[in-house]
Amino acid sequence: LVSEHSGVDWMSSKPLFRHSLVRFASIAVAASLLPTSRSSISVPFAPASTPLAFSAHPLPFQRRSALGVGVRLCDCFRRRGHVARGMRPMAQLGGFVGAVGDMLRGGGKAQNNDDASAPWKDTAPSWDELKKQLESQQTAEEKAFRSNLEAGRGPANHLANIRLFDAPEGTEPRVTLYRDKAGWCPYCQKVWFQLEIKRIPYRVEKVNMRCYGDKPDWFMRMQPSGGIPVAKIDGRVITESNDIMQELENSFPEHTPLIPPPSDPQ
Repeated sequence: LVSEHSGVDWMSSKPLFRHSLVRFASIAVAASLLPTSRSSISVPFAPASTPLAFSAHPLPFQRRSALGVGVRLCDCFRRRGHVARGMRPMAQLGGFVGAVGDMLRGGGKAQNNDDASAPWKDTAPSWDELKKQLESQQTAEEKAFRSNLEAGRGPANHLANIRLFDAPEGTEPRVTLYRDKAGWCPYCQKVWFQLEIKRIPYRVEKVNMRCYGDKPDWFMRMQPSGGIPVAKIDGRVITESNDIMQELENSFPEHTPLIPPPSDPQ
């Protein structure tokens, strides 16, 4: 638009572009904050003695169409030379504030384009309506997801804090796995997979990795190095993933052995 209305290649005239952009952003913010639905504004941007001048005359526009102000301004300015540098941060700030203003007003456009003073009407479905729509489309497994998750049943899920599999209600797991909250530590994952394959009931305590901040004091007292995974098996703390896996094999031989017995020739 700058090139079309001023005959200037803005790519070769960055100061002009920056100056223009910050002016557009400023008037867009002003437009977004006007209390009336339709107004006129006079825009005396710069005195004639400055390198860049704009026509100073009223610009009618809709309050909810701040973008329209920027488009009208393109018709108002004319180039008279280069202008001040370093305006990009101000332009970015003005554009951000204008966008936020549009969002707070409901999307940046009036409900009725023919009548800017018409009251805004919220046509979005209510939370209850959305809930009914969701429930009408959910499968039985999806509906039972949360209750199964809390009970330690159903398929594996990173959100689970307890896994009982087919154990009777009230079973207290002998294993507690301390793993990362994000669920992507490979050393934690291999122990996690083993527990799921062997279907050993276990609890989960989630500890952040160091890249997400300091580890909690209670964990550092149990594991001074801060490394994960850590497991408690029958009350005994084990701090290396391979050692944890070996102990799981030794302590739960009835749960799908994953290591061949010593008598196996392989």
